[in-house]
Order: sequence, then structure tokens, then C-alpha cells
Amino acid sequence: MADFIEKQFTSWIQQAKLRKIAVALSGGADSMLLFRLCSRAAKRIPGLSIRAIHIEHGLRSREEALTELRLASGNCLRLAVPLMIIAAPRGEIKEQSR
Repeated sequence: MADFIEKQFTSWIQQAKLRKIAVALSGGADSMLLFRLCSRAAKRIPGLSIRAIHIEHGLRSREEALTELRLASGNCLRLAVPLMIIAAPRGEIKEQSR
């Protein structure tokens, strides 16, 4: 099943003629799956490049945020994918959402 999903995903990227993909990488299961699918597609499709973006939004504890960042950065490092880290001032997003 996993191989089928990977092939379908790669086919979709080829049909869309994508050349660059930016993946929002939180460290959660869904973003990690998307990240892995994109990194595997980049190995199969010549000229396709990916990068990851991790946003520290300040909504979790510092410990949880650091754990997420370590997971995201570790996977990017292991797969040689550039990672951009964006940090919002602590509490700013929560205040703006009210």
C-alpha cells in the first residue's frame, strides 16, 4: 500500500510539472508523511527540489517546541533537505487569534 501511495504521489507531481516544493514541517505525523513523500519524489524526478519550513508559533511549551524542532531538523539533516525556521514572537499568534 505504501508503495502505491508513493507512486501515485510522484505521478501527481510529475503531471503537475512541479519543480519546487516547500513543505510545512511541524514534526507531527501528517507533515512528516508529506515530507517523506516529497523527499522520495525529489529523488525520482530530475530537477525537483524540496525544502522544509518549520514555524515556531509559540502555542506550545518551550520543551514541546524544542522537541518538534529537533525532530524536524533531524529528518531534514538526514535526508539533506534545506530547512527554514521561522519563529513568531511568543504569544503573538495567540493574541491575534482572539
